Amino acid sequence: MDVIFLDADFNMIKSVEYINLQWNRKYYECGQYSIQILAEDFEETFCYVYRSSEKEVGVVQKIEYTSEERGEFVQISGFFLESMLNNYIMHPAFSYSGSLTNCIFHVITTFCTGLGPLRTNLEQVPSKKISIQATGDEVGDFLFSLLKENECSLTFTRNYVDKCFEFKVEKGLDRTADIAPTLNVEPAIFNQSWGHFKSLKVVTDTSNYKNYAVVAGSGEGEQRKTVTVDKSNGKTLQRLYVDARDLQQKEGMSLQEYLDILSTRGVEKLSKHNKILNISFDLIGDLIYKKNFDLGDKCDIILKNMGEYQSRIIGVNETVKENRKEINVIFGDKVPRRK
Repeated sequence: MDVIFLDADFNMIKSVEYINLQWNRKYYECGQYSIQILAEDFEETFCYVYRSSEKEVGVVQKIEYTSEERGEFVQISGFFLESMLNNYIMHPAFSYSGSLTNCIFHVITTFCTGLGPLRTNLEQVPSKKISIQATGDEVGDFLFSLLKENECSLTFTRNYVDKCFEFKVEKGLDRTADIAPTLNVEPAIFNQSWGHFKSLKVVTDTSNYKNYAVVAGSGEGEQRKTVTVDKSNGKTLQRLYVDARDLQQKEGMSLQEYLDILSTRGVEKLSKHNKILNISFDLIGDLIYKKNFDLGDKCDIILKNMGEYQSRIIGVNETVKENRKEINVIFGDKVPRRK
C-alpha cells in the first residue's frame, strides 16, 4: 500500500494499510480524499497523507471513529494541500494591471506570508495582460478562478528533500485527434462504441446561462462608470447585472485601466453562468489512466446518441476497495449544486 502519514512538519510517521480509499483529483478546484483504516493504526499526530503514486498531499481535516461488530475503524478525510492557500485572504485590497504571470507571482508572495521557503514555477502561465482588483478573496479560490479562464490549473506540493513548498501552474495536454500529432503526443479518444466506459452520465443545462453583463462601478446616477461585456456572439442577449461598486479607481489609475478592471469582473461573473456540459463515466477498456490521459487533458469523446465532443478532464475520482480499483472520469463543466 502506498499511503504514508506525516506529522505537522511533514516528517514520516508510518505507512498504513488502508481498507478503502477515495482520491478525488480536480482541475479547476481543490481536490479531496477519504481513507478508512483500522483504529489501531491511527495516531493523533497524523497531519498529512502522502501517496507515492500521486503528486497531491492530503491534509487531515476530519476524523471519524466507528465501532462495529466487524471491528473498529477510523475514517480520515480532507482536502489536498492546495486548500492551505485559502488560509490566506487578499487583504488589504489587491489591484493589479500587467502580465498574468506577474499577477500570480504578486498574489502568492504578497499574501501567503509565513509559509516558509516557497518555490514558484510559472512557465506555463499564458502570456497575456490583465487588469484586476480584489478584496477579501481567499487566495486559493482566487487563483483557481483566474487560471480557469485560461484553461490552466495549479498545484501546491511539498518538496521533502529541500523542505520547502512548491507552487506550479500547469496546463493539461491537448490530446484531441486534430491537435495531438502536432504536439507529438498520443491522442486520447473515448468512444462509447469501442467499450471505453460504462455508467455514462451526460448533463446539459442552460437554466443559469447568461451571455451579456452590465457592470456598474463607482459613481452615482448618470455619473456611475459602467461597462458591458458581450459574450453573445450575435445570439439573443441573456443579460446579467453586476454591481461592482466595491471596485474603485485608485489614485494614479487611468480611466481605461479602471474600465478594464470592471470588464474583468464582468467576465468573471459570466463564467459562473455558462452553459453546462458535464460528461462522466467509469473507465473500462484499453485507455490507461496517467499513461494515455491525465487530469486536465483535452480529449475527444464520441457518444452513440449524444454526438461528439472535445473537452478537458476536470476530475478523476479513484476508488480502491478490496484490492479493486475503479476510475471515474469527469469532462466539461462542474455541475452547480442547486440550493
